[in-house]
Amino acid sequence: MGFGDYRDFIFLKYEITNYSKDTLSDCWMAPVMDVDIAVATNSQNGASNDRCRYYEEDPTLNLAVQWSMGDQGEKGQGFGYLGFDFLESPAVML
Repeated sequence: MGFGDYRDFIFLKYEITNYSKDTLSDCWMAPVMDVDIAVATNSQNGASNDRCRYYEEDPTLNLAVQWSMGDQGEKGQGFGYLGFDFLESPAVML
C-alpha cells in the first residue's frame, strides 16, 4: 500500500532465465501492457482513444507515457497520465 506521492505506484519484477547452453548477447526485454484508460461503464469505447509515446523531452528518464483523449466520457473523471519506466536494467548472473 503506497503513501503520499507513492500511493499510485505499481512495481513489477521479472526474473528471466536462459536455460539454453547458448550465450545470449544484444538481447532486449520489454513488458507488454494494455492499460485501458476508461470509465468502467464505457470500457470498450474508452479504451479506443488511449494514446502512448516515448517521453522524448528527457531521455534520461527512459520513460513512456500513456493518456486518454477524454472524448469517451473520461473528461472530468480524474484520469491523468500513466508513466512506465525501467527502474533497473537486467543484470547478468554468472
